[in-house]
Amino acid sequence: MNHGPSALENVPLPELSGGALPAEVAEFLADAQRRIGDFRPRRRIAEFQSCDGALIYGTLDAIRQAGLAQGPRFCEWGSGFGVATCCAALLGMQAHGIEIEEELHREARGLAAAHGIEAGLHLGSFKPDGLYEERLPDREPAPLGFAPTDCDLVYAYPWPAEERWVEALFAHYAAPGTLLLTYHGGVTQKLRRRV
Repeated sequence: MNHGPSALENVPLPELSGGALPAEVAEFLADAQRRIGDFRPRRRIAEFQSCDGALIYGTLDAIRQAGLAQGPRFCEWGSGFGVATCCAALLGMQAHGIEIEEELHREARGLAAAHGIEAGLHLGSFKPDGLYEERLPDREPAPLGFAPTDCDLVYAYPWPAEERWVEALFAHYAAPGTLLLTYHGGVTQKLRRRV
């Protein structure tokens, strides 16, 4: 690969406002948690982990208010129920989420529709062929009609074993200035910029 994690610089996370969530956001997050809770006993998908919705909403809002992103384009890699994607849309971003599991994709679309949230929820993979063999093509493939790094802010919740690959993929394809926000469970998040 042409670039590695050294192409990324750490960006201090802006302080969260700590205020109450807007009513529509609180209602959306409560419904998302209920739906996720109902889904888990019915269908076990080992790779599916849900993010902390209030935390991601607050972080995205803080990033937006601080003007850290170069623009409004947001893409969630491995969007699951689309919680982060919908939070970005509720903040006025041009939000897209990519999910490979058809059942999760269907649930995300239903959740977004129930709340009248307009977000691009795509069925597919953000990972190009060759990622795990470290032989990425020079140009990012766009099987979804757009490139997963053609945005201003990428969000991912990688498994520990996948963190390296998420960073490498982002570092290889993202344009300089693009932000990568990753969630690592609890309240742990990292914000980095492609240099």
